[in-house]
Amino acid sequence: MNTDISISKASDISQNISKRIDYAAPNYNVFLYPTDNREFKPYFYWKDFNGKYYIAVQEGRNADTDADYVYVYFTLPSKQLIPGGKMYVSGGLNNWTFDKINLMTFNQEKKEYECTMLLKQGWYNYEYVYLKDGETDGTASLFEGSHYETENDYLVLVYYRNPRERYDRVIGSFTANTLNRLSN
Repeated sequence: MNTDISISKASDISQNISKRIDYAAPNYNVFLYPTDNREFKPYFYWKDFNGKYYIAVQEGRNADTDADYVYVYFTLPSKQLIPGGKMYVSGGLNNWTFDKINLMTFNQEKKEYECTMLLKQGWYNYEYVYLKDGETDGTASLFEGSHYETENDYLVLVYYRNPRERYDRVIGSFTANTLNRLSN
């Protein structure tokens, strides 16, 4: 196992966010530094993968076969359990879904949310998302903040429906980025 694991928050300025890496047979365990609450902190730009991930190794030839799986321990300090919903680790690492794999549990003794996920070695962007009970769309602004300066990717799909047919046809698509404006 190589020690080039990098798991980063979408706007984390530190590339070395692993507090420690332990080996407990048969797996490696990566303990991340606890995450700061950035809800009211000023915005700063940090080039990232826009919530996506990239499987990679520095020592090896083929990331698909040479990258190891590791248990990653996420920690989000919180003075109290937030009522009326659940907290999740979210991003491309779990296809932005909300299920038991990325559900965070509240540790009353330590005053923090915790989650352990099995991930392949590489670079990951993620954020903490709060999902209210009964809803399907979560909010990241509770711990991440909300800033108009944030750089994002947008996929635009253009559809056409012939009045004589019963389906929509994709006739065009493009990707827009808030920094680069347009790309094909």
